Amino acid sequence: MQHTSTSGKTSTGRTTETTGHPGRRPLGTTETTFNPGIYKAGTKAKAPESKQVELDTKALQARTWERQKAMWAITNIKALAGCHRWRSGSSKGVSLKWANNGSSRFAGLQNSNSVWASPIPAVAIGKRRVQEATTAVKNWHDMHDNASVLLLTLTLPHAHGTALKDSLEALKAGWAGIIGTTSWKKDREAYRLPWWHKALEITHGQNSFHPHFHVLLFCERTLSTTEVEALKARLFDRYAKRLEKHGWQRPSWEHGIDLVQSTGRDDAIMMGAYTAKGIAESWNAASEVAGQAFKEAKGTNRTPWQILDDIAAGAPGTPEYRRDVAIWREYEATTRGVKQTSWSTGAKKALSVNVLKDEDVATGEVLGEDEATEDYVVADIPAKAWAELCDDVHKRLDIANYVAKATTAKEAQQRAHKILDLWGIEHRSVLLEVEAPGRVWKVATDESRALLAVDPGSTWL
Repeated sequence: MQHTSTSGKTSTGRTTETTGHPGRRPLGTTETTFNPGIYKAGTKAKAPESKQVELDTKALQARTWERQKAMWAITNIKALAGCHRWRSGSSKGVSLKWANNGSSRFAGLQNSNSVWASPIPAVAIGKRRVQEATTAVKNWHDMHDNASVLLLTLTLPHAHGTALKDSLEALKAGWAGIIGTTSWKKDREAYRLPWWHKALEITHGQNSFHPHFHVLLFCERTLSTTEVEALKARLFDRYAKRLEKHGWQRPSWEHGIDLVQSTGRDDAIMMGAYTAKGIAESWNAASEVAGQAFKEAKGTNRTPWQILDDIAAGAPGTPEYRRDVAIWREYEATTRGVKQTSWSTGAKKALSVNVLKDEDVATGEVLGEDEATEDYVVADIPAKAWAELCDDVHKRLDIANYVAKATTAKEAQQRAHKILDLWGIEHRSVLLEVEAPGRVWKVATDESRALLAVDPGSTWL
């Protein structure tokens, strides 16, 4: 049925199940702390002080879309400006899809697949990367009775105004100094460290950008206090020497390196529960490595997403606003094409981890590992109507969330027609099953879901 509505956007033009209003929503954060009980140099150590954030799914969605809109307004990269905003080249309009896993999204849009600079794909990819890291940790503990996982963190000193490009090159050189030597081969054999998984995280502080590596070292046994300290010293020595050779200031022992050991299968399960019900940010090895998109920076440092928050809340033309926009533009340009995560040769196969490419994750059209969904197109929105809707991220969320609550495809079609009509959005009501596999996120293990009572269905796109 072709349906064209000319109704206005009145105060009564809402359904009782839509969320919020077209304006900015409160996000409702809750601060808490978490101490999983890690071992550092043989003593039980507290987790680093950090702002722990618990958001329900709708609040996290709202925040992420606010960041997306802020990015659209200031980016210098066309692919980012159109990400989840403009129609894809082959699309004459935009489709509203519903899936039987309780999700709904707009399809036929451009996607930058950027884990660094586009909040929407970053959340999707981040969820997948967390799942991959936690699966690896859990599988490792299942394979070895006395196994352990060590978290290695590498940072470097930086002066005011240091370019992000220079810092990234120095950090990369320092890592090569650790593993690109015969000493690393000796360490692997002596400490039984066959595999590693590395992730890059970037924050911005008072001086400049602060890139750092988080590395999971998979150990076939539990190391003693003395062994952990000795390994840390060996790694630091090679790291510091390579940075100096690269022309960088020598890092300090206190701030340049950290090495902690987490043992036990229960710890691995907690690692797997990093993302659940919107977000449950726990400090542990796997979450440190994989969850940058969900993190709140520590101290005075800001994550890129917090910089977008400040831009969204700022006043254009002020010195602070211009500064933050300049920071963001350097960041988005420098990180373009940079890999966020990597695995040692053979690690993915040995740890039974299916690692997807960023673009495969971000499209949301890959077959899930646990289950497949049935996807249906329940409404088509023509190009002109989409041009009027595309920048209203809160209205888009309200529509998608309302349709997602349907329990059948027919109900989803009816819901889509109802809410689009009430908003006065021209559309064609349809019911068409999509043959391609639907989008399924294996965010956490079944044990992790049970632990945090995770609802596997969520609406993002």
